[in-house]
Amino acid sequence: MIVLKFGGSSVKDSNMIKKSLEIVKGVLDREPVMVSSAMGSVTDKLQEIAYTAGKGNSETAENIFNSIT
Repeated sequence: MIVLKFGGSSVKDSNMIKKSLEIVKGVLDREPVMVSSAMGSVTDKLQEIAYTAGKGNSETAENIFNSIT
């Protein structure tokens, strides 16, 4: 088994995610476990959603959520 962790620039867009997946495909014989961080700026938006919803503004929180899905 091998654990491969991808984050930051390696998951910043779909092209980089595809490159990460190619790396994983290259080690399938080692039974890889892939761990990935959120794509760029998603973590900040998730925190903003939680803060906004916590303040009772669910409509704004939902709009922020919809911008990342």
